[in-house]
Formats: sequence, structure tokens, C-alpha cells
Amino acid sequence: MSMKGAGLLLGFAVCTLLGNFFFKRGAGEIASLAFGWDMAGVVVKSANAWAGALFYGFAAAFWFLALSVVPMNLAITVSACVYVFVVLLAFFIFREPIPLMRWAGIGLIFVGIVFVGRTV
Repeated sequence: MSMKGAGLLLGFAVCTLLGNFFFKRGAGEIASLAFGWDMAGVVVKSANAWAGALFYGFAAAFWFLALSVVPMNLAITVSACVYVFVVLLAFFIFREPIPLMRWAGIGLIFVGIVFVGRTV
């Protein structure tokens, strides 16, 4: 994989991770509200929701550009690293409990990424 492709995939992963981070923070702002117009008003005014949407937009742009230089079968496999980092984000930043079986699954995803990476 070229440095350009690797950089674009890294940009995609970082922006996706940041989008998840800000959406999770924004979701915390509405957790106690009943579903309805009040909730929608809070979301529309939420800086976290807007930041999350912005980062997801950047992630989409990085993904589009990455697919122009990286084979899709490789790009989608490398993008699986986002799953690993989102779980780490949930555990370390948001203090969410992660069951042992989920850790095992994340470990298998990581091993799969390593296997695919060795074929490049």
C-alpha cells in the first residue's frame, strides 16, 4: 500500500473515531429526555452533535479518496481497526464495561487485521 493510501486510511480512522467520540458525548446530553421535539431541539443545538457530524463528513471524504488508491478488499479490512479503537475509547474515556467475551472478539479482529496486513 502506498504512503498516500495509508495516510488516507489513517485520516478515515481518526475522523471516524472522533465522530464516535463527539456523538457519544452528544448522546449524553439527551439521555434523560423523552423522545420528541424537545430532544430534537437539544440535538440541533448540540456542539457535540455538530462536531460528530463534521468528523463523519471528513471520514467519508477520506474514505472516498482512499478507495481511489487502495483496493477495496484491503481498505475495508484495514478500516476494521476502527472497531478496536472505538471499544478502547468506550473503555478508557467513557468508562463503559467491556465483557471478557467482547475483548476476545476484539482480539480476533486485531489478529485478522495483522494477517491481512502481512499480505500487503
